Amino acid sequence: MGLFGSKKYIYLSVCFEGGGKTYCYLTKDKYIKVNDVVMVPVPNEPDKPAIVAGVDICTEKDAPYPPEKTKYIIGIADRKTKKLFKGVDMRMPFDIAVMSVKTRNGIEKIVTTEEERRELRRKYGSDPNLKIVESCKPAKPVKRDSLHWIDEIEAIDAIFDDR
Repeated sequence: MGLFGSKKYIYLSVCFEGGGKTYCYLTKDKYIKVNDVVMVPVPNEPDKPAIVAGVDICTEKDAPYPPEKTKYIIGIADRKTKKLFKGVDMRMPFDIAVMSVKTRNGIEKIVTTEEERRELRRKYGSDPNLKIVESCKPAKPVKRDSLHWIDEIEAIDAIFDDR
């Protein structure tokens, strides 16, 4: 442990062209983010381009792989190499169109309103690891006065209550 606490490492999870398994590399560049294309060393081969699928800041204790055994990236790929990954988006999709709600019958999915979606966009829109998607149109908001039928049912129930 250093003078200012545990040393921090920036781990990148990267995928090579063709997808599949992710591999861990280290970087000292704190500006690298998901979807950046980097050049990485590969054993017994020339350096290869890979797309960043995740960025994690770890200590030696919680690192996915020991820092002393992890290779460092070479750097950001050039413009021509980046084109190999054109159209690839490694961010995690986050569907703001539905929300899971716990009910008496278990967990149910409900469609969110435009107001709820606006709040979710505000809360999660700046997260570089998330890609906000909407799988359906927003639900219409329920007006308070449109619930008057509940009062009517309760009144009828009170009339027929035999207690």
